[in-house]
Amino acid sequence: MQILSIKFKKINLITSSGNFEVYPNDVVLPSFREMVVTGIAKKDDFGIYSLPNNYPFLVVSYKALKILLNKNCNNIQGQQIPDNIDLESYFQSIYIKIQNGDDFPYLHESMFFKNK
Repeated sequence: MQILSIKFKKINLITSSGNFEVYPNDVVLPSFREMVVTGIAKKDDFGIYSLPNNYPFLVVSYKALKILLNKNCNNIQGQQIPDNIDLESYFQSIYIKIQNGDDFPYLHESMFFKNK
C-alpha cells in the first residue's frame, strides 16, 4: 500500500523525559522521524483539518488507519466521520467535547475492517 499524503523528516535532536530515566544507562533511543502530513482532510489518506482558531485535527482514511494499527500504533483515539457532513460544524462540536474533557474511544481494527 502506498501513501502519498505524508513525508518523513529526519529528526536531528532527540531528548529524553523523566519517563526515560527509569531505564538503564546503556539503553539507546532509536532513530525517530517526524511524520509531516501534506494531504487534504477527507480527500487524501492523511490530512489536517484546522478550525478557524487553528486547532488541528488529523483525519485519516481507512487505508491509513489500517497501516497505523498494523504498525503497532495502539493508542489512537477518535471516531468515524459521517459521510456528507459539514467538516467545520463537525470539528467544532468535537473541539467543544475536548474542551469539556470528554474522552474518545481507542480505535482498533475490528471496529472498521470486518468486511473490507
